[in-house]
Amino acid sequence: MSAKSTYVVAVLAAFAFLAPTASATAEEPASRKASVAASCYGGAISYSKPSNQGLLYEAPGKWFVTSSNCNDINVKPNTNRYMKVCFGSLASDCQASWTLAKAGQWNVIASDVLTGTRYFIWFRSNAASSGAVAD
Repeated sequence: MSAKSTYVVAVLAAFAFLAPTASATAEEPASRKASVAASCYGGAISYSKPSNQGLLYEAPGKWFVTSSNCNDINVKPNTNRYMKVCFGSLASDCQASWTLAKAGQWNVIASDVLTGTRYFIWFRSNAASSGAVAD
């Protein structure tokens, strides 16, 4: 083997040592994902929207305010519901499209939302709805 070949093999061996193993890479995201989900959903609060009301506030006259628990706004409705997030007091400050939030599971309805952001949820239906919100 030439000196150049020996050098290339040595360099490749050094980089192989620094590269993460497949098992370490596969395990880390799963455990991190479980930890993030536990802290995010662990701070969830229940909601109950009466019939004939399209908007949902945290309490009458108040806004929801995102926490540092999640990076998204998540809902877990008890029945399938179309909804969107509004970040201001005007309909023009709402998301453009409706998201179908499926019953009994966590659904992301707004992504990458900064901590401390005020928002409310607008339901497409006037039917009563209940579930949980985690932000």
